[in-house]
Amino acid sequence: MGASLLALACSSPKEQAPAVTAPPGGSSTPTPTPPVTATPATVTITVNAGAVVNPDAPRLLGISFDGRSSLTLSSGGAPVGYHDPTTGAVYSGVAPLWNDFPITTVRYPGNAVNQGMNWKLAIGPLASRAVQTLQGAQPQRIAFGFDEFMAMAAAQGAAPHDVQIMVIIYPTSTEPNPAQSAADFVEYANAPNNGSNPGGGTDWAAVRAANGHSAPYGIRIWNIGNEPWAPGEFNFQPAPYLAIAVPIIDAMRAIDPTIRITLPAVGAATSTWNSVMLNSPLLAGKVYGLSPHAFYDDGGTPTPAQVESTIRSVAAAAQAKGWRIVLGDHAHDIASTSAPTQAQKDLAMQWQGAVTTAHFLAMLSQVPNIERANFWIYGAPAASWAPIRRNADGSYSLLAVAQLYKTLRPVFHEQVLATTVASVTAGVTPQLHATAFRSLAGTAASVMVVNWDRAVTHAVAVPSIAGLRAVSADLLSAASLTAETFASATATAGGNGVYAIPPMALLVIRYAP
Repeated sequence: MGASLLALACSSPKEQAPAVTAPPGGSSTPTPTPPVTATPATVTITVNAGAVVNPDAPRLLGISFDGRSSLTLSSGGAPVGYHDPTTGAVYSGVAPLWNDFPITTVRYPGNAVNQGMNWKLAIGPLASRAVQTLQGAQPQRIAFGFDEFMAMAAAQGAAPHDVQIMVIIYPTSTEPNPAQSAADFVEYANAPNNGSNPGGGTDWAAVRAANGHSAPYGIRIWNIGNEPWAPGEFNFQPAPYLAIAVPIIDAMRAIDPTIRITLPAVGAATSTWNSVMLNSPLLAGKVYGLSPHAFYDDGGTPTPAQVESTIRSVAAAAQAKGWRIVLGDHAHDIASTSAPTQAQKDLAMQWQGAVTTAHFLAMLSQVPNIERANFWIYGAPAASWAPIRRNADGSYSLLAVAQLYKTLRPVFHEQVLATTVASVTAGVTPQLHATAFRSLAGTAASVMVVNWDRAVTHAVAVPSIAGLRAVSADLLSAASLTAETFASATATAGGNGVYAIPPMALLVIRYAP
């Protein structure tokens, strides 16, 4: 959708303006965690070590990164993102929170694609880059461009084949031909620097080499737009979208036929938009998968269960065609769509948002053709959705959901094992998700159990995993739903080998041979 820079936080229709108003300590009205019930509801977790659901679980811990990270706002000159506009370097206040943040897979450039940010004007020596004017920002050179982004992603663990690029789909004043722009982008990223110049015209591989990267990046996944189905764009009408998307896809694949094209998706598998994406003959043989977005709200609508049902329906329809799901963006919803308070914005990133996100990740891991998922959104700490938040005094806070991602990275071993949850008490459906991970070598495993019930403690027996034994467990919990950080403490099973998981908490059990 044509989001303004002042709607930095948007990957759903609920775009919000960035506001540098949060106090360093976060919300001033904490919501206490509900008390633990006296009689835990008992559940059993079964792990099938012979059924690998997903072969690369760390890619579910992906993120979206906003390409406007080195801009400054036109109002007040506050920074948009993590990077200094004069040097492209990470701000000193962000560096200790961000530089060791693990990136397994990453989607770029976020809402900058809606602003028509021209990637060609954000490469090469900074002094020679043309000024770009993006809505809500000062006219300025983009210091943190595509090559800087790729260097950052590599330094933090993401290989080029784990980068997902979004391309603009509308003409702009600096790039009137989006199909040519996308084709040139593929050539710059992937063509060998050997004079082959597959697109003719400018030899973009030679330009890349002159900019310091002779070898091709080898980016595989390319998404056509962001949310073109939105009311401000094609308003859920797929035909006019395909009229511009298909020429773009054809131009890109003419440069590199090995790239993997993903298409925006919205709603259930049977929605008008998704039905056309899945069945249009114009797309036959050209598409790798669908890229839906998901925003869930455990305190309102849509509930995680509703979102889970929708995602599963889309995944099943895609799987029937042999397509993958690359979940473009997801996060805890922000209830107010027009003018949310700072407390409402923070809640999505505080402990309530972290637990709900863990619950969502546990569900995703058990859907076989969900290949990647990206959390919304990094690189924009003044935005509504900001896992690293810029505070009113200019300091930065790593909020609970970002802390969760760092904590879960060593828990998500490569293989996801089929995991089911059942209540021992007939007729009781526990508000609990569990999922199991095992290393490729089979020498380590972990089980993540998420109790997203706000009132009920669940008693969980240690699940068995063939060939391995449980050696330790940690309980992740916080003092309130609005806590900005959480604690990880060693968990101890009772005499009957059962762990009690209090409301809104996570249990991580580790296994060894």
